[in-house]
Amino acid sequence: MNAIPPSTLGSRLRLGTSALLAALVLLAETPAETADLRPSAAPIVGDDLRIPEVFTSHLPQTLPSGDLRISVHPHLGDFTNRDYLRLTTGLRYGLTSKWEASITTESYLSHGIGDVGLFTQVGLSTLALGTKYNLDGRPFPNWDSAVGFDFATPVSRPPAELTDGLRHFSPYFTSSRRLDSNPNIRLFWGLGVDFVQHTDRPRDLHKNQLDDHATELTAGAVWDRQSLHYTFEAAWASTRLFGHTRDDTLTLRPGVIWEVPWFRGRKSGRIVLLGGALRASFGPDGTGFGAGAKLRINFDPKRHVRSEPPPVTVP
Repeated sequence: MNAIPPSTLGSRLRLGTSALLAALVLLAETPAETADLRPSAAPIVGDDLRIPEVFTSHLPQTLPSGDLRISVHPHLGDFTNRDYLRLTTGLRYGLTSKWEASITTESYLSHGIGDVGLFTQVGLSTLALGTKYNLDGRPFPNWDSAVGFDFATPVSRPPAELTDGLRHFSPYFTSSRRLDSNPNIRLFWGLGVDFVQHTDRPRDLHKNQLDDHATELTAGAVWDRQSLHYTFEAAWASTRLFGHTRDDTLTLRPGVIWEVPWFRGRKSGRIVLLGGALRASFGPDGTGFGAGAKLRINFDPKRHVRSEPPPVTVP
């Protein structure tokens, strides 16, 4: 059997991504076949919708006190784009009714399809910590707002293609509201600063990714339509205020995220999210266009405990 050239694999991947995006859009016309399953599945809350390269903005809602989310995100596109398969695993916990904390790790292994042998390289590439506090209607009436802080750092010595080699300290503010005329549509905006620290780790920057302290302003909308969530975000970043350079970038990203109905878990609170997005970026490296499709699985392990019926007591 002849091997498929990498260029052909890449072309097929892009074609498959475009087909997936078209299929997700067409699903908007499908009836709400999941209506009977929705009450027994964990609801989508705040950053449950955050999927790398699909929807990256923070939303202000936090998990209820004591709620737990575990997410697993295999980067399936790595089978054709890289020599390593990445697996992002995250945990979010509601500390109080307005405050949540999170931890995320990204591990990798050589999948054997490329130039590196199967399982010859395995490790942990990134560790991220985060926290977010909901301001309960302040400072803008009728808007739901929150402040948060993210920290991310490369760990060990992963291959250069798996990390940007930067340590990130990122405080942010985010706010959103649902339209009175159509509550299924929510507008959002956010302001943040990304303070970066260079490390001795190998690095690989994406096109138009800034490697200096940057101020970030984001805005967009989410349209919830049954099991589909249409997203649009515009992000402007600049190193002029806090950085040592004078670079600016603008990124536009329309996308759609689908809660796949056939894989819902009644007791585990499992929700499988399939997302796709188009991307256009403008910055110091020129103009870039791309598309991506991602899979993420959310679990609520405490839901099984809550779903157990109370013990029968005999008077």
